[in-house]
Amino acid sequence: MFKDVKNKLKYTIHYIVKKDPKLLVGTILVTSVCLVAIFAPLIAPYSPIDQNLVESFQSPNLKHPLGTDGLGRDLFSRIVFGARISLAVGLIVQLFSSILGITLGTLSGYLGGYTDDVIVNINNLMLAFPRILFAMAIIATMGAGMFNVFIALGLVSWTVTCRIARSSALSVKEEEFVEAAKAIGGSHVRVLTRHVLPNTLGPLIVIATLGVGSAIIAEATLSFLGLGVQPPTPSWGGMLSKGREFIYYAPWISTFPGLAILMTILGLNLLGDGLRDILDPHSETEHI
Repeated sequence: MFKDVKNKLKYTIHYIVKKDPKLLVGTILVTSVCLVAIFAPLIAPYSPIDQNLVESFQSPNLKHPLGTDGLGRDLFSRIVFGARISLAVGLIVQLFSSILGITLGTLSGYLGGYTDDVIVNINNLMLAFPRILFAMAIIATMGAGMFNVFIALGLVSWTVTCRIARSSALSVKEEEFVEAAKAIGGSHVRVLTRHVLPNTLGPLIVIATLGVGSAIIAEATLSFLGLGVQPPTPSWGGMLSKGREFIYYAPWISTFPGLAILMTILGLNLLGDGLRDILDPHSETEHI
């Protein structure tokens, strides 16, 4: 049994490396960021918030591999702990927006009629406003803070998921197996949960993966503007904002947080593209 599992795993890894290297690279990058976030207390050599003005503005050296900021805080430790903030925001916001978007989109596509008109009009109204400006308006009303970032980004991030869920539901509900389920007396809830929703999850998984990256960028933008996670909590966007003041004589303060954001988003995008190739039945990628 274990030999079969081992052979299957080896074949899967070989397939990914040979046929879809971007999925492998994306998986490695995302897994690395997740491990850094989980084991941050063990990886970071210093506290991310303790100040030491004697060591302020130190360039990268053996004691501080990525240098220090204007308050003498170790930049490597702050970036490591900042991974927790970024991943938490990305995952929680995407979970909330996925639940909301999938629910509304599936109901809209399956039920049609007045329900579809109302949900589509609300969706179009949300899409008429730039997402980041809408989030800024919500936070300006509620106040800055991590919890309010979750709420604001969740409320403005469900529209794309809703549109794709609606499109998938419109297609799936015309299939013969759905008609058969209705013909034998299946309720709307049963047909939705047992037949329609499972057959629409492929593209939604890809959108969710890419949505995590979008949420991380949005959080970094809000923190850069002072509306996101508040100091002294380490945030990649907040570090970028502080680093711009010293960009000419201490560029490492903003460079390394920017690279952390870049690598995380790159990994998520490559992972999403790889999953799309596997889950999309029209893709040219050979399936396992």
